Amino acid sequence: MVRRKVIWSKQAYNQRREVLNYWSKRNGNNTYSKKLLSKINDTTKRLANFSYAGKLTDLKGVYIFIMGNYSIFYQVNKMQIEILCFWDNRRNPSILDDLL
Repeated sequence: MVRRKVIWSKQAYNQRREVLNYWSKRNGNNTYSKKLLSKINDTTKRLANFSYAGKLTDLKGVYIFIMGNYSIFYQVNKMQIEILCFWDNRRNPSILDDLL
């Protein structure tokens, strides 16, 4: 088993931040955001150990890992996993084509 380093693209990092900020503002506190961030961190740790746990998409070399209402799109390289997109599955999927 190869443990790869997980890196977030600028786009994916910003998307994650936007989602966490949205929930903090909507709920008036950051309790849910902290729980969601913990779930995201657990998922990325799992991906670091089991890089091919996600499903291969139609895009060459791009995998998707679905975690409830959110999906993580990523690529596996020799030494790292690059998270390309953090996606809220309730959004219009046509926007996703432009992001990937």
